[in-house]
Amino acid sequence: MTKKILKMLFLCIVTVSALLISAIAVNAALVGDVADNDNKITANDARLILRASVNLETLTDEQAAIGDTDENGKLSAVDARTILRMSVELEDIRHFYNKEILTSPTCTEKGHYIATCTECDDVFEADSEALGHDWNIPEVTCTEDKYCTRCNGEITTKLGHTTDWGTCGNCKIFITEKYAEQASTIKTKTTEAIAATDKAYKYINESVGAASWLKIKANAAKPEYEKAKTAYEAAYIACADTPEFAAIKENLGKAIENTDKVLIGIDTILSVVYVDSSNYESLIEGVDIPQWANDNINGKLKKAIIW
Repeated sequence: MTKKILKMLFLCIVTVSALLISAIAVNAALVGDVADNDNKITANDARLILRASVNLETLTDEQAAIGDTDENGKLSAVDARTILRMSVELEDIRHFYNKEILTSPTCTEKGHYIATCTECDDVFEADSEALGHDWNIPEVTCTEDKYCTRCNGEITTKLGHTTDWGTCGNCKIFITEKYAEQASTIKTKTTEAIAATDKAYKYINESVGAASWLKIKANAAKPEYEKAKTAYEAAYIACADTPEFAAIKENLGKAIENTDKVLIGIDTILSVVYVDSSNYESLIEGVDIPQWANDNINGKLKKAIIW
């Protein structure tokens, strides 16, 4: 008796389930019913989606929309798997809704839509996620702005190159290849100027503590400083208004200014009749201090022109 009752209950459950599924089939369009099987999802629907995902089948826009179970805008093996599971009742069967956009989403703001089942009166409203910016390039570069192709906001100014010489730390462009002729002139003339200032200062340095040598050494140093100034000026002119050479041009300008101060000091030394302990310190100071400033600038220039 107990077995008969259980059997009858089982048959009742099956019958009710069948009626419920039938009711859904009659009253609602189903997600996944791509083959138009009278609102019935089968393995054939899954097969069509799988073939369409690898371009072996062409579906209409409506079929593609019904088959896009995860609503990500494309058909894939994931959609096919979901539909296959629906066909054997391992996944819940869902309505297929037509969406009417009430407010379109933007890059930064959510949208809003109303969804209505294509076969029944089921309806609901919901928000759609903000689109997010569609960047023209993933990251801002040294020479290009980063901007959104969908909206007018979020524009980031290009970085500019991070070094004046050799290789840019950001984009790895060789500045010396881009401006080969300029770079060659700047390097050659700067190297000449540094060598001349180093040689000239040795003459002055040799006279420290020996007042009787000062005018002789200053006279020997003067043409070297003049040579250095001419070379610095040539390098400065070669920089022109090229943005990548702006910082090096600034240092060259300081080197020219300091060299002028040294030359004024040397002319002062050469103009006096006699040098002794009474005027030695004041005369050498005008040459000594600017030269140390030049040494600092020359150190930067030496580092800059190694590539």
